[in-house]
Amino acid sequence: MTWLYLVLIANLLGAFVVLIDKYLVGPRAIGRSEVYTFYIGILSSVVLVMVPFGSVSLPSLLIILISLIVGFGYMTSIIYFYKALQISDASDVAPVLGATAALSAFVFQIFFFGSTLSSYGFLAFILLVLGTAMMSYFRFNKKSLICVLVAGVLFGYSSIFLKILFDVTTFANGFFWSRMANVVGALMLLVVPLNREIIIKAIRTAKRSTTSLVFVNKIIAGSASFLSFVAIKMSSAPIVNALGGMQFVFLLAMAHFFPKFMPQHFETIHERRDYEASLTYPRNFFFYKMIATIFIVFGFLLLFQQNGEY
Repeated sequence: MTWLYLVLIANLLGAFVVLIDKYLVGPRAIGRSEVYTFYIGILSSVVLVMVPFGSVSLPSLLIILISLIVGFGYMTSIIYFYKALQISDASDVAPVLGATAALSAFVFQIFFFGSTLSSYGFLAFILLVLGTAMMSYFRFNKKSLICVLVAGVLFGYSSIFLKILFDVTTFANGFFWSRMANVVGALMLLVVPLNREIIIKAIRTAKRSTTSLVFVNKIIAGSASFLSFVAIKMSSAPIVNALGGMQFVFLLAMAHFFPKFMPQHFETIHERRDYEASLTYPRNFFFYKMIATIFIVFGFLLLFQQNGEY
């Protein structure tokens, strides 16, 4: 049961991270997804504090390879995720990312492990994925839709290889080297001359408030990721990804109880005044949000009732 509580706390933290992410990739803050991704990758080097405590050992070639696969998948996924955030609202992008990541992780798990979920686990998985997807308004153009789908698939495959990494080494060792792979990925961004120019310029001109917000957001995101990694180690990557729908339940609650504190770029309960008739999302979206919430909560309770068995 412990892993379920960890996922719940991780998604609560993740709700705050999504809101801050949307602001940071906006034109008033960092702007470029490559720049923000570089920040995130470099800040992963904070795991170096683990070295003096003796919990990290020299990696084998297999551990290096898997860590690089995890890092490549994660870093590339967040580049596409932030590109999608720049085009579409976070309320559209984040739920579709979560649902796509869960489905792709499920497919990759079958491919690599040759196993499926139990009947109860599969039912909970379906409810969680459907509920998560229904949280979106589905207002995408072609570019943003491709970006969020690519991000979801890459995030899903990255989580499966993370599970493999935890199976072949200790949790501390796997956590350390997978985070160091993020640092390698960030440095690889500098290989491309255009990226290097943009990143260096952004660092030189960044406001102190923006840099501080990136750092604080990374601490929150890192805490959420750590809890999710522990949950993946203890359970199933597809289920942990599917439980990401709880993040949007928390966001709905925030929008309902604290509407004045919700940024305009993250719309949840309140309908846009400039809502265009050409958009395909149903008018009675509040009803669909409630149905989505019921699916997610019921899926979570099903797992809880089954004592976390998947």
